Amino acid sequence: MAAQEASGHGRASGSGPRKVIRVAVVDENDIFRRGLVACLETDETFLVAYDARAGPVPEPVDVVLASALAAAGLTGPGPPTLICGEPGRADGRPSQGPADTVLSRTGLTEEQVLAAVRAAACGLFVGPLPPPVRAGDGGQGGVLPERMRDVLRLLADGYGTREIAERIGFSERTVKSVVHQTQLRLGARSRAQAVAEGIRRGLI
Repeated sequence: MAAQEASGHGRASGSGPRKVIRVAVVDENDIFRRGLVACLETDETFLVAYDARAGPVPEPVDVVLASALAAAGLTGPGPPTLICGEPGRADGRPSQGPADTVLSRTGLTEEQVLAAVRAAACGLFVGPLPPPVRAGDGGQGGVLPERMRDVLRLLADGYGTREIAERIGFSERTVKSVVHQTQLRLGARSRAQAVAEGIRRGLI
């Protein structure tokens, strides 16, 4: 139940200071919970502030990552909750906020965990996440070209047009074009909706 420091290894940080996202991981399955913590610790953006089998969460956090059973015991208003269960809410727990999302425990990837936590911290609701769409699969919406996926990942990380252009070596005009084409490909009306769709379809 002690707070844990994010390891800071793995992905490179951005060009400037970035807000650390404090996460509580609450799951009665020790192996699954440790796997979630390990995913979060690959990215220095996240700090696992609480790691336990059950709540309540004793300190302020930005996002709660919990099993359906553990989430059912978290009452009252609080931060966005990502429920690691199966869509349909067998526990009967009503949605607690705009980013209250169900992550399937089956086929969940590290990329989906990180992207979903980022989205929740920004207040985005992405809906139940299906198993990820893998390269070569038709899937709902198909597979985005790698350039579009790179831009979508950076959008999910909170970067703007100029920052994205600097990081991937494109002009701002090209980045805007890629974003526009990505929105069209995903049927999204905004950048936030494109990120949400990308997460929902397992594309980022």
